[in-house]
Parts: sequence; C-alpha cells; structure tokens
Amino acid sequence: MKKLLILFFLITYFIGYGQISPTNIEAGWGSLDYAVPEAPAFKILGTSPTNVMRPTSVRSLAINVGDYLTSGNAGTLPKNAAIEISPLLLNPKLDLKEYNDNLGWYRSRLSAGTWVRDNGEYDISVGLSFTLQDESDLRDTKNGFVTSLQGLNLRAKQILDSLIRAYALKTVTPVLKVELDYNSRTNPTFNEIDAKYKEVITSQKTYTTEKVEFEKKNWNASITQLGVAGNITSRDSVIENVGKKFRYGGWLSSTFRHGDKGQFLLGAYAGGQTDTVGKFKTPTLSLGLRYYYGSNAAKGFLEAEFKSANDWQSYVTARGGAELRLNPGLWLDVGFSYQVTKDEVKFVPTFSFKYAIPDSD
Repeated sequence: MKKLLILFFLITYFIGYGQISPTNIEAGWGSLDYAVPEAPAFKILGTSPTNVMRPTSVRSLAINVGDYLTSGNAGTLPKNAAIEISPLLLNPKLDLKEYNDNLGWYRSRLSAGTWVRDNGEYDISVGLSFTLQDESDLRDTKNGFVTSLQGLNLRAKQILDSLIRAYALKTVTPVLKVELDYNSRTNPTFNEIDAKYKEVITSQKTYTTEKVEFEKKNWNASITQLGVAGNITSRDSVIENVGKKFRYGGWLSSTFRHGDKGQFLLGAYAGGQTDTVGKFKTPTLSLGLRYYYGSNAAKGFLEAEFKSANDWQSYVTARGGAELRLNPGLWLDVGFSYQVTKDEVKFVPTFSFKYAIPDSD
C-alpha cells in the first residue's frame, strides 16, 4: 500500500518548528513563572509593611491582592488591590529583534490600585515601572537562551533540507508527491525518514528542557527596576469627590545573585504627601535589604529596613517570611514584621496573594 508518508512528517515538522522557533512573540511567550513583581500602584497605597519593592521579570498581566491580615481586622477580606499590565508585550506581531531593539519600552508597565479604608474613604493610585536590567529574561539575547534557540532552529532546518534533498523529485513536482512503500518497516527509505523525524522531536524536547532549566537557574538573577506612583484619596467611590491629600513616591530596587539558592535585594524609596489643605509634609526616605534563600517555587526571606519620616523620626523594621508558588501564576507572600520606634515595638503579620498570566509556549 502506497502512502504519502512524507506529508505526515512534513506537517508534523512544521507544527514542531512553530513551537521551537517563535518568529513572533505571542502574548506571554517567555514570561517564565517567577515571583510576581510588586506594582508601584500597590506599594504607594501604604499597606505593605516595608517600602522595599520586589523586582522580577516583566509579565503581560499581574495582580496584587492583600495584605490579608493587615486590612482592617484580622480575618476580613483584603480591601486593597492593584493590577499591572505591559501593554506593548501584548502586541501579537512582536518579534524578538524588535523586542531586543526596544527593551526599555517593552519592559515598561502601567499599574493602577485602590484601597478602601476603614472610614469608607477610597485611595486611588497609578504607577509606572521600568526594568533597567534583567538577566532572568530569556527573550533578551544577552542572556543566552535565544542563541540556544536559534541553534535548535538551525538543526531543525538542516533536517528538513536533508529530507527534501534526499526524497524530492528532480523536477519541480511538489515534495508531497513522493511515494513511499509503507508496507515494509525495513524499507531503508522509511527508516531514514523516521530517524530524521525523531531528530525533530528531540529538538522540541531539548527546547522545553532548556527553558525549564533556564527558569530554575535564573530565578535569583540580577534585576534592576525603577518605579514611580501617585495616590489620591476620595471621600467615596466617586473620583470627583477627591480631597487635597496626595501621596507620591519613587523606588529603585536591585537584586544580586548569591550562589544557586540565594539572592540579595537592595531597595531605596523616596516619597512624600500633602496634608488635608494641600501643604507638603516632610518627605519619607528609606533603605532596605532583603535576603532570599531557596528555589524559584519556595523560598524564605529575612529583611531589615531603615526609614525616616514624620518630621525625620526614625523607624527600623525587621521582617521575615516566605514566598511560595501555589499554582502556575499564583503566588503567596506570607510573613511577619516588627516595627521599632523610640516609643513602641509594633508587630504586623502579612498575607498577600499575587497572580500573573502563566507562560505561553
């Protein structure tokens, strides 16, 4: 029985080729399942125990919800949340060259947040984030993954070329008219094509394996991120009823790899706010150091922050906890902190969820 077996192999090849060679970056491609970055619009709400902003690789869409135990009374639902998007990364026609030629723009994000206070007032915030450096971004050609991907592409193309050279008719007759004897598994022609087909499958598996290894090895890579945000307060849910209180701030955060399982995070913050009559108050300045230890999916952390605010009063906050991946895209940040001033020591538990669109192959 005659079969156009080459049709099956070529169609299968092109399906595989599309997976391992994304000429265009689909929405979410390359967004590995690292911890979800904190949005400036979330940090400016003032519900986080410290001003250190967590930088991680850019995601198409991310949501921050919490802090569960600090939003009003313990056990109540969180009343503060923020959403962050990377508009340009959602472009379905984006390719790797354009992305790498305009890293600053494609890594920028917009965020918006809200917080319902216990007195019924609404805080409304907006923010911007800019990634200045990211060694965990596999789309960035400087980080090596794209070069490896191109090597797999070249090998797959060589396999296809060898099939065409070996089995195409000498005339311009389409390759799909090549007939093979499918009755005999010992047919040399079948065996040779089968071997080539298996090489393509191996290339696909190599791509998937290298992607998983890249994520595992680079969760603690160096990243530098800049964020700015502003916040207004409204007496109710109608934005028209905003008062004169305004809060603003800027963050600069950098992470540094420490071995295979450790990561240092150094974060600085400068910001301020106006009072109820619009007068600017003393600015707030802070500097914090956080250390993570573990793996991408589960890690513990310790943190210390020094802050100066409220007419240059000094605050020291010590914090510990864990960052856990519950499901693809869903993360939990749980911990506790002690805030020390000259008058008191305050204990604050924290419990927040973060979600980002999972990676698309």
